[in-house]
Amino acid sequence: MFRNQYDSDVTVWSPQGRLHQVEYAMEAVKLGSATVGLKNKEFAVLIALKRAVSELSAYQKKIIHIDEHIGISISGLTADARMLSRYMRTECLNYRYSHDAPMPVGRLISMIGNKMQICTQRYDKRPLGVGLLVAGYDDQGPHIYQTCPSANFFDCRAMAIGARSQSARTYLEKHLNTFLDCDLHELVAHGLRALRDTLPNEVDLNTKNVSIAIVGPKTPLRISDEAELTQFLGLVEGEERRGGGASATGDAGPAPEGEAGDEREPQPAGPATCPCYGVVNVKRRGTVPRRPLRRCGHGHGVSASDRLLPADILEAVEEVLKNYTTFVCLAVIADCVLPFFPSRNKGLVGGEKSSSGDHEPEDEALSGLPPGGLTTS
Repeated sequence: MFRNQYDSDVTVWSPQGRLHQVEYAMEAVKLGSATVGLKNKEFAVLIALKRAVSELSAYQKKIIHIDEHIGISISGLTADARMLSRYMRTECLNYRYSHDAPMPVGRLISMIGNKMQICTQRYDKRPLGVGLLVAGYDDQGPHIYQTCPSANFFDCRAMAIGARSQSARTYLEKHLNTFLDCDLHELVAHGLRALRDTLPNEVDLNTKNVSIAIVGPKTPLRISDEAELTQFLGLVEGEERRGGGASATGDAGPAPEGEAGDEREPQPAGPATCPCYGVVNVKRRGTVPRRPLRRCGHGHGVSASDRLLPADILEAVEEVLKNYTTFVCLAVIADCVLPFFPSRNKGLVGGEKSSSGDHEPEDEALSGLPPGGLTTS
């Protein structure tokens, strides 16, 4: 995202009808470690991935006890989560004192939504940069709720939030119909598999970086100790990972063919006159330069470079590739972009080979464009 004239205050609308400060707060949730919530007919389960700030520090607490029948897991700013959890505990205590009964989960979530909404309407406040998964049990049965910095809240059958959580949501959607008939151990195993899919290949779940909370009928909220964690982790130990894990940059799934292995020599694809001057990473989070790919979508070798394309061409490339979801060689979209730049067509497409056999840009404006180009994220 860019900083612009419409994001200096949470009460300022952009011409597109957006509140950029709220959107930035929602991005903060995506930077927190992943957490998963799911339920069956009797139990609601929270499973969270804990992080350590450094090797010298302990793992941060990710699941917070609210009442005997309610617990939350967090993703985002921990300080904001502590403030919300303190408010939730106070409301639960007040309700229990007034009505001599546990507070309905839905009512508490509605109050949290109202509190978070105030922060999106007043210029002297900022949106809370934390997302919550709330697990609870009341006379209506088990519940899993999700809350957002935008003050929206959702009643879910299963949900995952945080970094690389899309892989977990994909797993939950695939097995959603089986959750209701699962027993507790099977339900926890599903949650652990979903959470494991958010991890890089070199990292695995263990008793130090996982936290599990369970609530159900005649089962007050309990956060599993190390012995119980070992038992639950044994349910998925040795199983093959689904989806190949997640990359260190947060993009899930295998690399496109032609990028995968350094041993594979780049194979030419397309016409011999097709130059590969750059690679654009269309799965971008803004326009901050990122390290280029080792292979382009055509299989041509590209070199590491941080140099930008000319601004006008880059703008046109991004416009054309706005809806793409894969890594694309510039040569693939040259026919779409370069007709708008007649003076540069000769330098990028259809140019004659140099004496060395390499394609060189013939237009002076593109003479600084490196063979490897640049990825924008």
